[in-house]
Amino acid sequence: DRVIDAVLLVSGDRDLEEAVRVAQGVGCKVVVAHPRSASVALALRQLADATVQLDRVDLTAMLVQAAGVSTAHANVALAARSTGTS
Repeated sequence: DRVIDAVLLVSGDRDLEEAVRVAQGVGCKVVVAHPRSASVALALRQLADATVQLDRVDLTAMLVQAAGVSTAHANVALAARSTGTS
C-alpha cells in the first residue's frame, strides 16, 4: 500500500532524476514545478509525468501555506532567491 499517489517536485536539478525514477517505480506520478525563469534539466523534464510553470504569486502562496510564514516574509525570501542574496 502506497501512502501517496503523486509527488510535486519544486526543483529542476538533474541530481533528482534517481528520486523521480524511484517514486515512479512504486507507482507515483511525478510533477516537476518550477518558476518561469528557472531552467529544468532536460533529463528531469523528460522523466516527469508532467511539468508546471509557477509564477511568483503561486510560489508565495505555497510558502505561506506550507511553511506558515507571512506573505511579506515569503516575498522577501523569493526576492533574495531571485537575486542570489539568500
